Amino acid sequence: MSFAAVDTNRRFTPEFAAYTKATLVNRFKAYGGDMGITTHGNRDRVSFDTFMKAIQKDQVINQKYSRDIPNYEIQSSGINAKLNGNYEFENKKMSIVERAYELGMIGYDGVLIPSFMEKA
Repeated sequence: MSFAAVDTNRRFTPEFAAYTKATLVNRFKAYGGDMGITTHGNRDRVSFDTFMKAIQKDQVINQKYSRDIPNYEIQSSGINAKLNGNYEFENKKMSIVERAYELGMIGYDGVLIPSFMEKA
């Protein structure tokens, strides 16, 4: 099964928004303009399709990182929903982000870990 980044109206899907939250948004928040590349190198080895397949498989990727979604993620999502008015989209996106945290796919910096490709 493949996953679409945009819908028929050419808008991002909640699935792709969850992926970009874990790969771009949180990385920028954690590291600023450098995006952590100087410290951690390029961590963009997990594709959108691999990310979604791992979510679908519903198995813990890395027990070390398996945890509840942090409160700041929930608060940020609430602000997004209020500002964009699309609560359904935001809820779908956050359910995926929440599952990624529970499955140990997100590092302590809030960024998608690059080391689970072979497990997905």
